[in-house]
Amino acid sequence: MSQSRGKAAATVDDDSSIQTFESHGSAPVLPARPARQQQGRMWQHRDDQSVQSANFRHYNISELKISAGNGCHLCNLILDQLPIFHTTGAGKYHETWKFAKENPQKMFGIATILPHRESEDSSGPLRLDVKYFLDGDVSKKGIRPCWISLYLIPILAYAGSEAPESILSDVQKRTLPEVDAWVRQYGSSLPEEAEYMTLSHCWGVTRIPALRNENEAIYRRNIPWDALTNTFRDAVSYTQALGVEYLWIDAFCINQDKFTDWLEEALSMASIFSNAVLNLAATCSPDGDGGLFSASNPLLTRAFTVKARWTAGFSVGQYAALDDEAYRVRIDNAVLNHRAWVLQERLLSPRILHFAADQVYWECHHLRANETWSAGLPYEQMGESNASIAFKRLTPESRDQSTLHGCWLGIVSKYSECLLTNESDKLVALAGLAQVVQQYMGCPATDYLAGLWRRSLVQDLLWSAYTGRQERYQTYQAPSWSWASVMGNVDWSTSGSRIKDHDSFSCELRNSNVQLLDSERHFGPVLSAYIELVAPLCRVELGAADVKLQRLEYLTINGRRFTGDDDLADRLDDHRLYKQIPEWLTNHTAYVCRFATVDSRLEEGLWMSDGLLLERSAHMDKGHYKRLGWVRLFHRQGEQEFDKDCLLSRDLEPEELLWREGDGRYGIRVI
Repeated sequence: MSQSRGKAAATVDDDSSIQTFESHGSAPVLPARPARQQQGRMWQHRDDQSVQSANFRHYNISELKISAGNGCHLCNLILDQLPIFHTTGAGKYHETWKFAKENPQKMFGIATILPHRESEDSSGPLRLDVKYFLDGDVSKKGIRPCWISLYLIPILAYAGSEAPESILSDVQKRTLPEVDAWVRQYGSSLPEEAEYMTLSHCWGVTRIPALRNENEAIYRRNIPWDALTNTFRDAVSYTQALGVEYLWIDAFCINQDKFTDWLEEALSMASIFSNAVLNLAATCSPDGDGGLFSASNPLLTRAFTVKARWTAGFSVGQYAALDDEAYRVRIDNAVLNHRAWVLQERLLSPRILHFAADQVYWECHHLRANETWSAGLPYEQMGESNASIAFKRLTPESRDQSTLHGCWLGIVSKYSECLLTNESDKLVALAGLAQVVQQYMGCPATDYLAGLWRRSLVQDLLWSAYTGRQERYQTYQAPSWSWASVMGNVDWSTSGSRIKDHDSFSCELRNSNVQLLDSERHFGPVLSAYIELVAPLCRVELGAADVKLQRLEYLTINGRRFTGDDDLADRLDDHRLYKQIPEWLTNHTAYVCRFATVDSRLEEGLWMSDGLLLERSAHMDKGHYKRLGWVRLFHRQGEQEFDKDCLLSRDLEPEELLWREGDGRYGIRVI
């Protein structure tokens, strides 16, 4: 590949010396995980004269491609990373590459392949996500057979035996010219102790065969093999190869023409996926044509090793490659894991095989691995979302209310980023996870209020939508106070460290009511809902909005102006309103409902009051409001002084409240 130059160099052996790890052999000895730094400061090779580099012999992309085609392991790794960077718009490359070590005082013996930016005055060289770690003994033995036998077959024996109420297919051996499987729709019950697998997939634009009224009787006898998509065929074949007899696929387990059947199965996802022996995930397939298996480069599944002769700061020895962005890029950012329904399928499944673009990945509650790192990825949390980490690591010992609360908010935030084809699925597609969290909390199902929990409702009402493209659903999916009423990303980051002391809240929940489509299904679709709050409340005048920055330029309370450049922060639930405030004000009135006032911790004597922007129109019932957005006001007055000056000195009309509290707060209903 390349010859070394300079004081610190790395040599890459020819292909005959490329080695892979044996799954039951010794694993690489890895340094401690370094703390991440700003990208512009992470790399030291430009200014640090003690860091030398070895130039590759390929000085343009064409030569790099030719070398990769000829079987150079390192060139294949580099070439595989290039499309990722070209799509991020991170800049153009010089047609040279360097193999350089990083600052040994900060990076603990890590070497990295780095491309250069075109501009020398940029913030730093662009990172290429292939890292090299100090390595122990390695073996040339192939790892695919060992990995499957080590991590898949033994685990199957310990799977739970409780099955969901309807299972797709009875996969039995049969002599056929094309395939060795017979597939049929099994029905609503399984033999006791039967094991089954599940499939997560994208429907996409491909015409997906599905169970309907017209074919239900036929599919119970036989589902034609030719009618199955490539993904379904691969899933059936793989299920059979593992010796498992039953497979659950949504397209065949749910009658698409029967809403009651759909709702029953949709609300049973917690049982279906958590009790499956294994989940097969068509992670890189955008539709049914993609199948499970992709044409992967075998060199990308082998651990690449180099022999380094560092003369300053590094130990001389053998280094092994680790793409520490692989899980984030190949799994977390894959097309499948952008689907809202798949989030709960992934979190509920005890074991998953991800069929990714480059190789197969294993994921369970205790381990993540792939064909390259068969004994487990060196750093378990790399690329995994906080929601996934928190949920999977819940144990009976760790299920305190604070942990569960934070876990749920993380799940909702992640879920809100995902794509949902049918907006009516907004709450239903999260029902399985909600059921599990409810069981962990030990609270009644009636405490689940349209995506939030009664015990933490007041503080959790302070969610905000932040994408700049958020919109309120045109058809009713949830009450305005629920995050489920908004299409777009939501989170609780605007609450800062979050106001955890309930004594700090001036807002109280007095009553709640949720009308469900089915009163027995507490996690199902919501027809209507309201909450009754007691809190400080005041009419406000909304000023113009900065459409580009998606914020109000100012709002006025009792003659006092708060401006967006100084002492006001806001996020409206529907970004379109920023363009329509003058027209909107002709038929609506805005209010600030203060929830809590706490020390801002930004500077001494500066307080912040968090709350909701509410709205009323002339046709609304007495004391009824809708949520408009989230608001934060900065001021140098304490809580009581601020309320007296801004919120309590301007009394409300009888039509604007349900009742008046003795302490100057008001009772209102938010719908």
